[in-house]
Amino acid sequence: MCPCFPTILVNNAASSDLVRNGVDRALSEIEDENWEFILNVNLTGTVRITRAVLRRMAAAGRGSIINISSRAAASGVPGIDGYTAAKGALEALTRSVAVECAEYGVRCNAVQVSFVQVIDERAGRDSLDANKDDRLSRLLLTRMGRPEDVANAVLYLASDEAEFVTGIVVPVDGGASAVSGVPWVSAKPAFGAASTSSDALVWS
Repeated sequence: MCPCFPTILVNNAASSDLVRNGVDRALSEIEDENWEFILNVNLTGTVRITRAVLRRMAAAGRGSIINISSRAAASGVPGIDGYTAAKGALEALTRSVAVECAEYGVRCNAVQVSFVQVIDERAGRDSLDANKDDRLSRLLLTRMGRPEDVANAVLYLASDEAEFVTGIVVPVDGGASAVSGVPWVSAKPAFGAASTSSDALVWS
């Protein structure tokens, strides 16, 4: 029988509890123990499992590694410096692995996730809701993300249809990476209005 070679790896280990329960803090406040714990979960674990499968993928002559990153890797988020640093490093690692392993037929990409609406059944954990928080709504061009949005991006990167795609970070964020979050600072066009006078313009 032929040996079994893994050809798809999705690195999705990360816990929002590290952010919510105070383990992660601003850099001036975080303890070394917590810093190391956050990096172990969000970065070192990914390194270990990726290292474990790379030789097998290379032997198979093909493979797709997908790392799940966060918008926090590209935009400063105050108070979670451990998580931010880990995700930034994960995206840099994605590019390095893509370059190192291309000759063996192994691709490596990342999916950069922003706000995803999930049901949190644990007491006291309110789900994100853009309809209740105007700060969220200003950061989205479409709608809140859903788990299947992330899954669809992963399925594409894992598929043969993406065999020409490696070393990239795909934002799955409803347009958040294109938005500054600053409200309108000039007159907002009233598309479809017959008049172009100041009466036809509204402010956000």
